[in-house]
Amino acid sequence: ILFNYYGPVLAGQMGMTWVAIKTVNSISSAWVNPRGPLFGQMIAKKNYFALDSSFKNLLGITVVISLLASILLALFIFALNYINHPLSYRLLPFKVSCLFLLGAFIHSISSPFSLYLRAHKKEPLYYLSILFAILIGITSILFGKEYGAEGIGYSYFLVNVIVFPLTVLIWFKKKKEWHV
Repeated sequence: ILFNYYGPVLAGQMGMTWVAIKTVNSISSAWVNPRGPLFGQMIAKKNYFALDSSFKNLLGITVVISLLASILLALFIFALNYINHPLSYRLLPFKVSCLFLLGAFIHSISSPFSLYLRAHKKEPLYYLSILFAILIGITSILFGKEYGAEGIGYSYFLVNVIVFPLTVLIWFKKKKEWHV
């Protein structure tokens, strides 16, 4: 979208910024993904108290690590711009980068909820994931064409703001349903 409407420079900046943001997300994922088998074992034993305790711990760790890593990346981007470092020209502006970071932060804290649900060997977030992809696609095209990377940043943030509460709602509903 950005390449088509704004050229290779903005598209390249978007790509570089996105790689940095996804690297931040992978740091918090390092704590989430390995817990899947442990969650599955607790579910098989119907040890829901231990499962919920581990989930709360994992959620807390994910929030803290993701938040700290996001803040550090934002400060790094701010510093690069402040000192007018040549690398700053390869990234999106600070404000736009922060929009993507906020959206990615919200997305990363949904990971423990997804893992918890998937550990039950069911996929109740399937349709929500499809909705997320459709909303991201449509809003990125609409707002990206008109407002560039900033429009896509706002759309990414807002779609995550909309989808995250739905994820939590599904988590509460399925937890109540499955842990009878």
